[in-house]
Amino acid sequence: MAEDAGERAKREFVARAPELRTALVAELRGLLDRSPMFNADEIAVLHHLLTYAGFALSGYLFIPSLSVLWGEEASYVPAAPLSAAHARAAVATLRRRGILSDVATGGVVVDHEALCAAASLTAPAPAVTSRKRKSRPRARARD
Repeated sequence: MAEDAGERAKREFVARAPELRTALVAELRGLLDRSPMFNADEIAVLHHLLTYAGFALSGYLFIPSLSVLWGEEASYVPAAPLSAAHARAAVATLRRRGILSDVATGGVVVDHEALCAAASLTAPAPAVTSRKRKSRPRARARD
């Protein structure tokens, strides 16, 4: 019986998943480490997710529940190295930015496109106040 093209593509994806996940995680970690747009707690949560998230067939990094990050439920994912309040606050911010999204079937995905977009933004430039330099009177040439 001939193999369905969809099944063949799925099998090839599954075979390459570890390689693809490694490349995606490396790219996202590099962006995080260079980005001024995330605070330390958000970076800690994202690094933790990048370390422990699974790789879904849709190509997204997936975690069954975010409550494991603050130790609220048992999972293969250990609690993040933050207090529960800090982890919750970081997750709330990442959700607002669209980086973490709920999946209809349950669980949460790391939207790598939103993460890349947020990480590539630059921090707002500090306000610069300009002061006019007082001009000195020029010395006149003497005859």
